[in-house]
Amino acid sequence: MARRPKLEVERERAAQQMNKLVDPKKKKTSKKKNGLPTRENIQRWCDEVDAIRKSSDWDQAKPHHFVGLYVLLHSWCYGVEPAEVMGAVGMAARSSVDKILRDEFGDDPHQFVHYVKWAWKREKGREKWRRQHGKEGGRLTWRSLFQQRFVLTDYRVDQQRKIAP
Repeated sequence: MARRPKLEVERERAAQQMNKLVDPKKKKTSKKKNGLPTRENIQRWCDEVDAIRKSSDWDQAKPHHFVGLYVLLHSWCYGVEPAEVMGAVGMAARSSVDKILRDEFGDDPHQFVHYVKWAWKREKGREKWRRQHGKEGGRLTWRSLFQQRFVLTDYRVDQQRKIAP
């Protein structure tokens, strides 16, 4: 059986791709269930992570659930939802969770949850102090929690202090 020339195969692929772009009859495929973070997706993630939290079954948690947990805890601490986790930035947050969970916590969601709880408990205390003293200040962002490693280092220092005073 003779092989088709490479140029002919490439032209055929290009024609197929062009047909997909210009064919008005073709229905658009729906996005993945956990695709680009929309308000509805984030609400669903929050609902799912709330159920996970109540059952303490963190083994079933996926990176998007931790973004939902961030939203819930941000609302608990500051009284407002974080607007920045929508769209492409929310995808970056989800990707950052995946990376820190894998690289720093060995894919152990229980250890990761311990870190997240520690960070928010500390931030809640700081926010309480700011409000009592009429001070402005920063907040715990998804980048500082999931992407940058400053909070992670503070967590590890705190854990080490508890072991060896």
